[in-house]
Amino acid sequence: MIDPTEIEKDEEYRFVYEDIKQEATKCGKIRSMIIPRRKDGYDIESIGTCYIEYEDTQAAALAKRAIEVKIIFIDQVALIRLQSIK
Repeated sequence: MIDPTEIEKDEEYRFVYEDIKQEATKCGKIRSMIIPRRKDGYDIESIGTCYIEYEDTQAAALAKRAIEVKIIFIDQVALIRLQSIK
């Protein structure tokens, strides 16, 4: 999830775009990538997301697995932090 306020300014948008692109290309060649912004006319529901289209399905599957692992890791870290607060 992307903080919509972080990408309203073009300079910050380019930074976030390049950062995500750099990470995403580790999985394979990207065909297209869109980070919707309010000022570009996208629906409010899509703002805060990123859409990446890979050249082939193997790269897309690899990216999906990488994201799932990161989400699980983040959830585990959050759980550990909650447990240590108690």
